Amino acid sequence: APSVWSQANIQRVYTLDLVFVVWVTGIAWDWYLERRVSTLVLAYFLCGLGACNHTFMLVYAIALSVFVVAVEPNVVFHPRRILAFGGSTLLGLLPYAYLPIRSRFNPRLDWDNPETLGRFLEAFLRRDFWGRAWIERPADLIPITRDYLGSIVVETAVVGALLALIALWASRRRHWPVALPLLVMLGNLLALALHGSRSDIFIWHRYYAPSYAMVALLAGLGAQVLLDRLPRRAWFLPLLLPAFLVTNGCQKFNRSHYRIAEAFSTMVLDSLPPGAHLIATDDNVLFVLMYLHLVEHRRPDIDLVLQGVGGANLPPLRFGRGMEPVFLTHHPNWNLAELDIIPLGVVFQALPKGLPKPTVRTLPSELPGENDPRVPKDYLTQNLIGLFHYMLGFTYERSDW
Repeated sequence: APSVWSQANIQRVYTLDLVFVVWVTGIAWDWYLERRVSTLVLAYFLCGLGACNHTFMLVYAIALSVFVVAVEPNVVFHPRRILAFGGSTLLGLLPYAYLPIRSRFNPRLDWDNPETLGRFLEAFLRRDFWGRAWIERPADLIPITRDYLGSIVVETAVVGALLALIALWASRRRHWPVALPLLVMLGNLLALALHGSRSDIFIWHRYYAPSYAMVALLAGLGAQVLLDRLPRRAWFLPLLLPAFLVTNGCQKFNRSHYRIAEAFSTMVLDSLPPGAHLIATDDNVLFVLMYLHLVEHRRPDIDLVLQGVGGANLPPLRFGRGMEPVFLTHHPNWNLAELDIIPLGVVFQALPKGLPKPTVRTLPSELPGENDPRVPKDYLTQNLIGLFHYMLGFTYERSDW
């Protein structure tokens, strides 16, 4: 799956989320076979714990609850069991209690400042993302669902999707609990459709990774159906698909030569004078700068302003002779007649009108690995390369057109 590949070798939440998705699915399958309450208690605990990494696991918990009620309708008449399931989920969510405690110490990164119950729920539910939802009316579900189903075909190399259909057909006689993966997939689709932006839905299919994991599970069952009808010598046939996907995707997503994002942000830091303020935004640039500055402690002499992180606003700024210079990673579009926004390579500088323009330092004509076929060029990397050349063109427009 290209989307899973793209997340498996970077510091993101999605592949760890898949660990919990597959783990809980295996436990739920055990419960289906054995019907032990303690097994379900463990499954709900892992849903809560997994939600500390990615809130999709709460969507999974809802899908699991629907599945449990469908299999054992009488469970709704056992309040102790329901309390055990809910309590184990809350127990798994306990790491979230760290947020308001840590927030009271006013750390540098204090997303949504979750010190009160309202602010805590804002952070927990990611409310600042809901305003970007692409969907406007029920009819919008049609293109969303069409894109979702098309992505499954692509992500599973067609064969996986076909094997999953075989498993669904065979489940009628084999009594496999295929309702659970189908419910998880439905929850994944609806959750993203209700709050995802256009890019989230139609470009970054990583958000559908739980669905791809469920299709992979069903594909495994479908492969078993085929093996039961083939000679024993054909046992290796199901291995051909993952072997093909590994060999086909390994080089494409090999990041051992990838230095583009670090190189760009290093240029940004190196272009700043001592004591400068740097107003940074955009995930492509800001997150890398945060890592280099806050974790690796590069350029501790500058003030990195994390614009927009957790809804943070800009601090008061002063401009003029004798003041610390103010730089920006992106043009601010400020409508201030008394300020000039000057492009200086990979940054902008805000200067009062009338002051002499600073000199531009010499920059390379391309980023390291930009033209190296071994370096992955995903959507975000293409945007970063475009930003670099845009900044060069904007900078040299006045002097070297």
